[in-house]
Amino acid sequence: MKENMTVYTSDGSIAFVFYSVRREGNKLIIDGKALDAIRMDMVLTFEEILKGLRMAVCRGMVSFIFLLPLFTSQFLLHKALRKLGRRA
Repeated sequence: MKENMTVYTSDGSIAFVFYSVRREGNKLIIDGKALDAIRMDMVLTFEEILKGLRMAVCRGMVSFIFLLPLFTSQFLLHKALRKLGRRA
């Protein structure tokens, strides 16, 4: 079973859940549920994908990508420590 990707608001509530992404021609179809209520297919056209790429290539996103190894190691370390804590 595939895992869903969940996007949260700043207060921790669910904003959007991504179930799947598929391609139809030059469009991406995203199956998701907005605000934990309305499931829908969203269509991203080629033009909108280009706009999204331009938004994604910003200082914040680039620094986040460079810091992913650090975030991953911190996540794995905390996960291992929690597991050891339960056994003790």
